Amino acid sequence: MIIVVGTPVMQVFFYLPKSILSAIVLAAVVRLANFEPMVKYWYSNTGDFLIWSITFIGVIGGGPENGLAIGAGFMFIIVVFQQMFPYIAYLGTVTGSDGKVKIVNLKRFPQAVSNPNVSATRRDSPSFLMVKITTGPHPPIRQCPRVLQPRVLY
Repeated sequence: MIIVVGTPVMQVFFYLPKSILSAIVLAAVVRLANFEPMVKYWYSNTGDFLIWSITFIGVIGGGPENGLAIGAGFMFIIVVFQQMFPYIAYLGTVTGSDGKVKIVNLKRFPQAVSNPNVSATRRDSPSFLMVKITTGPHPPIRQCPRVLQPRVLY
């Protein structure tokens, strides 16, 4: 069906200047681009916004293969950076209006009380597990000394 309809139309397009043909293509492609996620990423997650922007610029400037490779490489750098420097929340306790004690972030709740004898922290960033697949006998698992084991606060 496309060949039957497209063959007579192609003869009309043959005599059009390339600038008009490129305008037709751009008018069709503009509707394909969705910029709403870009605005959402700008306000919610700067890392995702940077990945999206660099991938978009790479695709426009270097083609789809190179642009996606650049975006994937930059995403890998962002993930490694987030794993190297996670946000550590220092925790304290707060008594709620219902009388229950809640554990909260000290920076977000200045009225929270921390125990000077116990340092309670929480890692507030995504955690990715890297698994190494090996064959053969596994090395023995070392136990942490009692001093380094975390304490659970209730």
